[in-house]
This record gives sequence, C-alpha cells and structure tokens, in this order.
Amino acid sequence: MNHTVTLDSITTARTRLDDLQAEIEAGARCAERIRADAFEMDNRVATYIRQTERLHSLLHCSDELKASIREQRTILRDLKLSIEQVRHAIRRRK
Repeated sequence: MNHTVTLDSITTARTRLDDLQAEIEAGARCAERIRADAFEMDNRVATYIRQTERLHSLLHCSDELKASIREQRTILRDLKLSIEQVRHAIRRRK
C-alpha cells in the first residue's frame, strides 16, 4: 500500500512539474511579446494613435502574464504538497 501511495505521489509531483514548466513557458512567451511590442512602440511615440491596437494587445498580454504567474504559484504550492506527500510516504516505508 505504501509503495502505491509513494508512486502516486511521485506521479502527481511529476505532473505538477510538467504543468509548472508549461506555465513558465507560456509566461516567458507573454513576456517576450510584451518586450518586443514595447521596444517597437518606444521608437514610435509620434504614431501613438496608430499604436492603439498594439497597446490593447500589450495590456492583454500583461493580463495573460499575470494570470500565468498566479497559476504558476498555485501549481508550485501543489507541487510542494506533493513532494511533502512523497517524503511522508518514504518515511512510513522505513
């Protein structure tokens, strides 16, 4: 029984690590889009009105990044719990 619990805990931890990696990558993509858009806009202050759509996109990406960071925090918290379950399962086996 303890062996099964340990394997399940490890599987859960691995899944959460995969989820965390996916969210980190999504956040990195958003951050890169923000950087690229901000860099382009920096050189075009005179054409601000034409950049309204980009500003909207930039704000949308910023919201996506915030959501991704919140999700990463949740996944990281769950991962910590999973790792703690693995530790407890290993201790019970000894």
